[in-house]
Amino acid sequence: MNAKVSFVFGAKGNLFFYSILIYFSLTKHLFLMKKIIALSALYLSANGVLAQNEQDNEIVSAKPSIKKEEKTIKVVEQMPEFIGGEKGLYKFIAENVRYPDSATKYGIEGQVKVKFIVDEKGHIISATTTNTSFGYGLEEEAVRVVKMLPRWKPGKNNGKPVKVYYQIPIRFVLPKEEDTIKTK
Repeated sequence: MNAKVSFVFGAKGNLFFYSILIYFSLTKHLFLMKKIIALSALYLSANGVLAQNEQDNEIVSAKPSIKKEEKTIKVVEQMPEFIGGEKGLYKFIAENVRYPDSATKYGIEGQVKVKFIVDEKGHIISATTTNTSFGYGLEEEAVRVVKMLPRWKPGKNNGKPVKVYYQIPIRFVLPKEEDTIKTK
């Protein structure tokens, strides 16, 4: 009581393969035909072709189901929010940023734009810089501080939390000499 398995060929068609099977079945080269069937079944299942069990008339997919990756959106109905608002966000950054020693040594200043994703749970992922490089560690420090940010209130679209791109500028400014004199 062997169940026969036949293959439903894709849109590209496998007429050549099918004609080889007919040839081998007519010429009684059973050993070669078994090898070709086994190799062809492996090839077809790896390419996601469907197999149908003729005994049960049940269709089985040979291709594993892959979860679709959710899109990251740029504009949503409700943008993500840092707990504490924009003022709290920049306070957190100011308290945690460390001016790189090499940038201080050479007097490098500038604004680094950091682009990141706020995911559905409010976590920061995929932080990168978007503008030209100043070097001297400014970009690395900006990304480091953004990765330290605590959870946000996630963005929403149609009432559901979604991944959202977000960008913030972080300005690196060295204190002026007169500022350091006043504080002493």
